[in-house]
Amino acid sequence: MSPHKSFNFFLLCLINLANITGCLRCYTGFKIIRGQSFGGGEVECNSNEFCYNATAASGNVLLDVAKAGCSQYRCMLARNDCIKSDLGGVPVSFCCCNSDLCNAG
Repeated sequence: MSPHKSFNFFLLCLINLANITGCLRCYTGFKIIRGQSFGGGEVECNSNEFCYNATAASGNVLLDVAKAGCSQYRCMLARNDCIKSDLGGVPVSFCCCNSDLCNAG
């Protein structure tokens, strides 16, 4: 193989490796009823996005809201952090992270 072809092959391999390592895998799902399974699906996100997990555990016996996925804009204020608050007596949590499958419920 000529040096030129070897270099092209090396460059192609390097680009493919960068594409593989540039993806972030996050859990995705939504639930609103307590006891309901929470998604369990996975999604590939862009490398500039974060995985997130948002929960609101109401005092109601039936309701327990949770949502997970990936987003760049939702996580602007909580990169690799959690924001916890109390909205009308309901504890709310919003967490973001940037490693594969880090947003487990």
